[in-house]
Amino acid sequence: FDAATGSITIEQRWDRGDVDEPKTLNSRRVLALGSAADDYRKLTAGMEPDAYIFARNDGSGEPLWDSTVREALKAAARAAGCDFLGFGMHSFRRANITWRQLEGATSIEAQKTAGHSKVSTTMDYTQIELSRQLETILRIQQRLIDRGGSLQSQIEPKMLSLQREKFLKEQSRKFLFLDDRIEGWDRNRSG
Repeated sequence: FDAATGSITIEQRWDRGDVDEPKTLNSRRVLALGSAADDYRKLTAGMEPDAYIFARNDGSGEPLWDSTVREALKAAARAAGCDFLGFGMHSFRRANITWRQLEGATSIEAQKTAGHSKVSTTMDYTQIELSRQLETILRIQQRLIDRGGSLQSQIEPKMLSLQREKFLKEQSRKFLFLDDRIEGWDRNRSG
């Protein structure tokens, strides 16, 4: 963790008790932590530079076991009310990749951040929300209408706009619920 830049550098992988080289060259990367950097600064204050941030409690200084992390994550998800079948560490990875693209990051940026060697791997992680699909198709349809396309006689722009607004409100409520649950879990975790 680099406290000055608020970033972490991925140089190794940890899998079932094995610390080793990352799978690919792209797996080595620097990641910005954003507002979470302050939490990491507090967490790492006074630690040795090469110490594991999430170490076992047995005094060995070794990193936590995968199973310990999975169990803690599942317990936190249950407490926050956002647990589901298949929920795990990769759920956050998938969400992060998807959210990056929803916020305007390119597929290449998402690939590099995820450390994938191929953009096709990143595509497998990306979930395209129905609301995003709707926004896209409505923009396409509006463009056709504006250009005098054949949709003009079939679709009333005002009706299209009302349908879009109603649908997006419904979808927003669903996603805000999950975001609130995840943010609540973060507040409970760091408090």
